Amino acid sequence: MINNTPNLRRRVSRLAACQCLYSYDLTKNSATNIFTQFLEFHAAEQATFIFDEDYFRHLFFGTVQQINYLDEIIAQQSSRNIKLIDPIVRAILRYSIFELLDKTTPAPVVIDEALEVTKAMVGKGIHTFVHSILDSTNKKYNSNENNSLATNNKNVDEDNQVNDISF
Repeated sequence: MINNTPNLRRRVSRLAACQCLYSYDLTKNSATNIFTQFLEFHAAEQATFIFDEDYFRHLFFGTVQQINYLDEIIAQQSSRNIKLIDPIVRAILRYSIFELLDKTTPAPVVIDEALEVTKAMVGKGIHTFVHSILDSTNKKYNSNENNSLATNNKNVDEDNQVNDISF
């Protein structure tokens, strides 16, 4: 089945970002290498799953660029130590919070998509934890325009070195 609607392409892009963030978290390979390897694998093995490559690129690299800031937010919103959160759940939270703060997608869509990805990749039990973190993050950061990614611009180069950038 070919997913040819924008919503399905975006969901597949989110799944791809989740896979790459998981790999980035566990391997500490460069973001560029992980991205390139994913594109090569996708072309060879998953070509029937159409995704929005630009959106995937934005979601993955944007999350990597802001990963320390996103982890601070997760730590503030959760009673759990971030290192003890399942790595797949951590990846979902990271890209979803990036998406919430980026504000290019409406918050209810971001939260709903995160819950669907969580249910698909981890199971139904953990989705309430994800919902709680995203809902509280949305309430705190999207009600205050000063708390956005524009105030925390960082860039991660191929060697995972952080540099200041502008969006």
